[in-house]
Amino acid sequence: MLKKVLFSIFVLNTLTSVVCFSQSKILDKKISLSIQNKSIISILETIEKKAGFTFSYNNSIFDGENQTSINVTDKTIKDILFQLLGSQYQYRIYNNQILISLKPNNSSQKKTSTVQKPIGNRQLFDTIHITVNDTIRKTIVDTQYVKVIDTVIFNDTILISQIKIDETPKASFFLSAVFSPTVGSVTMYDIHNNAKNIKGLIDNSESNYGGYDAGLQFDYCKNKIRYRTGIFTSTLTKKISYSFDKEFIDDGAVYKDSTQMWQYHTILYYYKFKDGDTVRIPIIDSSQVYKSFEHTKRHIEHKKTFGTNTIKMIQIPFSVGYCFSINAKSTISPYFTTRFYMVTMQNGYSYNSITGNVDSLSNHSISRFFISTALSLQYEYKVNKLTTIFIEPTLNQFINTIFNDKRKVNERLLQCTLAFGLRTLLFNQK
Repeated sequence: MLKKVLFSIFVLNTLTSVVCFSQSKILDKKISLSIQNKSIISILETIEKKAGFTFSYNNSIFDGENQTSINVTDKTIKDILFQLLGSQYQYRIYNNQILISLKPNNSSQKKTSTVQKPIGNRQLFDTIHITVNDTIRKTIVDTQYVKVIDTVIFNDTILISQIKIDETPKASFFLSAVFSPTVGSVTMYDIHNNAKNIKGLIDNSESNYGGYDAGLQFDYCKNKIRYRTGIFTSTLTKKISYSFDKEFIDDGAVYKDSTQMWQYHTILYYYKFKDGDTVRIPIIDSSQVYKSFEHTKRHIEHKKTFGTNTIKMIQIPFSVGYCFSINAKSTISPYFTTRFYMVTMQNGYSYNSITGNVDSLSNHSISRFFISTALSLQYEYKVNKLTTIFIEPTLNQFINTIFNDKRKVNERLLQCTLAFGLRTLLFNQK
């Protein structure tokens, strides 16, 4: 025990010399402040950031509810502390820390290290606890041995209460309202080699799909993993403009045509001797011949079709994602989603590449059910404890084709969506 006391006195002497050497250097540092209606603790934290050192103190020596203001320009730390706290406090410096405590004549006015409270067969000390190169602003709850020497504590064993109530919920349930404008580009897959001209006709005659998704979404979050489902109404629309010539044979009537021509025939031959050779010379006569025939006629019909295709669906998505925290209010979450669609209404036209006609959309033209897969990245901002807002860009690829007839070119849809949502907390599972 004697060795411990001697060691404590040695450390105290060392500390006192360090304090005397560095006190003027730190307290004479000049800064500027302009703070309105803040607590003393909050102002001290601002001084720490500006001056580059740490304050150590017991929170109980300040009135935490008192609001104050300070406005100084190029003043020393010593002057600022006197203006802020008054003359009832004393300051000691160790390394890069300023230790704040009440002066001995003021210690009876507030809870300080001189107050002991019995807890069973142990003593409770409300005091300043200083850890070198660190700042601890806690009250010692349990201690086996404490010796106070000039506000610096030397101890064999100190037990500090670090009991924390884990308020983090095991799982959370959210409800979201979501609206997503969409743009869809048709992707083409040639089934036959001779489908290139048909593909060009469709490319030149149809614009990209546009539309929106709107609905409600339920989120279940556990250990940063999020699961989502919901129900949405989805609408796809696009402008079409088909213009082409159709040639066909009119079988309803027989047409008669005639032709007139000259017909030539040989009357006789005669022979002539020339240079010892015999030459055969024909005598040719001609006459006009008239012929008539019956036939069917070919017609060319120019067709134009203008309109808007509309497809309405009910959508049920299933998503899984992982939540990454950016700061206290912002998170970012990548999601993988599978979506199931059921067509409820279709209206418009489609080019039938087999018959070469423009047909009306019907239940037999459009696939009744669709499946798609999507990748998205959601940014979420917490407005308050219950409400968050988010934005989520998505790439959504349809797996099956839009039309279910046996056309030579299949149409699959690649959607780009930008969702805007408002999420509210329903309840937490403890």
